[in-house]
Amino acid sequence: MLYEVSEDQAIIAMVQNDLGISILSEMILYRIPNNVCAIPLEGDNYRSIGIAATSLKNISPASKKFINYLKAWLTF
Repeated sequence: MLYEVSEDQAIIAMVQNDLGISILSEMILYRIPNNVCAIPLEGDNYRSIGIAATSLKNISPASKKFINYLKAWLTF
């Protein structure tokens, strides 16, 4: 059978219940259940993340905080 699911937690639940395997980004795998095994892929793999706004000068305080959090997380 072939499944196509876009919700990350649904994918993890399917893997947890032996319904297959999946390739997910590291961003999703920080809280996987104990009975799910995460195995890194070989090679140098990456994902591009973009931020769009009409003006970075006029974004909300919450957006500024999110951008700063994302930058800190990506440079760990």
